[in-house]
Amino acid sequence: MADRSSEAQKAPQPTNPADTLSQQVDMDLERDSDAGTESTGEAVKRQKTSHEGYTVSRTQQSLRDHSPLRKPPTQCKWDRVKVPPPNPPPEYHEWVEKYASTQPYNREFDKARYLAVPAYRHENPHFQLTNARPSVELPLPGYDAFTPGPFPFVKIADWRHTGNIKREQREMIEANVDNFVMLVPHGGGRVMNTRGTQLAKIYGEYLSSFSFESYDSENVNAKVFPPDPRNAGGPGSRNPFAQPWSFTVDLSEDYGDVLRTFLLNQQHFAVDPARSFSIHPLQTPEPDSWKLVLLISPYINTPGSSHNDVLMQRAAILDTAKVRLGKSSEFCGLIGKLAANNIGHTGSREQMLHTVLATYHLELATADTKEGPKNAFVLLGRPITSTRGELIQLRETLIRAVCGVSGDHFYVGAHKICVYDETLPGAPAVDCKLCKADTHSTEDCPLPSTRGWKGMTPADLRLQDEAVESRGQDDPRALMSDLLGLMRGGAPPKESARGGKQRGGGNRGPGPSGRGSGGRGGKRG
Repeated sequence: MADRSSEAQKAPQPTNPADTLSQQVDMDLERDSDAGTESTGEAVKRQKTSHEGYTVSRTQQSLRDHSPLRKPPTQCKWDRVKVPPPNPPPEYHEWVEKYASTQPYNREFDKARYLAVPAYRHENPHFQLTNARPSVELPLPGYDAFTPGPFPFVKIADWRHTGNIKREQREMIEANVDNFVMLVPHGGGRVMNTRGTQLAKIYGEYLSSFSFESYDSENVNAKVFPPDPRNAGGPGSRNPFAQPWSFTVDLSEDYGDVLRTFLLNQQHFAVDPARSFSIHPLQTPEPDSWKLVLLISPYINTPGSSHNDVLMQRAAILDTAKVRLGKSSEFCGLIGKLAANNIGHTGSREQMLHTVLATYHLELATADTKEGPKNAFVLLGRPITSTRGELIQLRETLIRAVCGVSGDHFYVGAHKICVYDETLPGAPAVDCKLCKADTHSTEDCPLPSTRGWKGMTPADLRLQDEAVESRGQDDPRALMSDLLGLMRGGAPPKESARGGKQRGGGNRGPGPSGRGSGGRGGKRG
């Protein structure tokens, strides 16, 4: 009998959730009573708490913890503020069903735009639009009209605005971030900087022509200053579009931030080719671009590829790359370090890797190479770096993880995919000489294709005609004609004995086109 009773005691008994909860309550109370370290006040307070009341409190907490409606706790700062993806156009489903298998790839019907896959893609500034704030006060009539838009938003990494300028000017700009915004001329760079003082006057006069009702119909005096290049370059330099690009706009007299808000909301201004520019803030919540590396292969978007074929190519390449990244201990370790330090991620290393890789996306583009334009994918990912040094380390580690320690390519099936860090000398590049975006080429710039565009176009940057005779330093069109002539390889105007300008012999050789080897702004300066 003793043996049977002992076996019965050892046998597992069916558990009742209520009994388990009651036992847990008893254990908690017993542990508290045995602690013996609480103060007299705490002991009296605990004596006033009944066993039944404690049971009810713990039951409610348990129900809350296991409720299917309970939101999971945030693991990083990305989860605190989420922007819902945009709604697809009304014709989206019909177009995909009827034409996706036969028509060429169309970004407007790319499912990644509307299905929140990959994660946070709709928060990528490279794919947003200007004029996003409808409540912004507009200027009163009386200024030269510009193309209203909306336009695709152009993201420029914050540090690029002060790239290749002298230390004294950079320190002055960084000390007055609240008063300044940056003006980037379309097609700007070393050549335009040779007429920086004249351009600054033209831009300043135009920005000061805006008046607002909030300022009693008065104008705001906006002062514009040209960049002071550390490496001036100029006519004959290897890259006429290289940094510095940005002019400094002093809005210290805009005490209500009315003009600043309007300029940043509009971003792109196209009055005429001479007054064609964009306005950017000096500091943004995410200072870096989402761009990581380039992937180039003849396999990418071959002639005749349909919309569905491109999406299938993209998925196959990205899935293969992610598998390789997940197998690299070096890459996973770096992601864990950056995610913990820079976005406050509190999950495991596997969760950190999933959070970061879920934002990776391939965007179809055209790359400028030594052999000419080639189809490419730009690998985009939400930034987890806080310094340029961390970004360089991330790119190098990513390429080693995907391609091997000494490799520069990987295979998707039988197709060879080459991976490039475009910041290296001589590497292929995807960048726009016109708007300075780093996700499309000059020929693919979406700004000139906007309805009613009156500003600079890729054609203005690649024409071979000589510049017309200057009609005065304050004539915007004549000044821009001179500058475009210099960009295209024409000789700079020479001073004659009578004080006029003589035009040197025309140079009709190949000029820097959007797809040529004109260099990448800011990478060789």
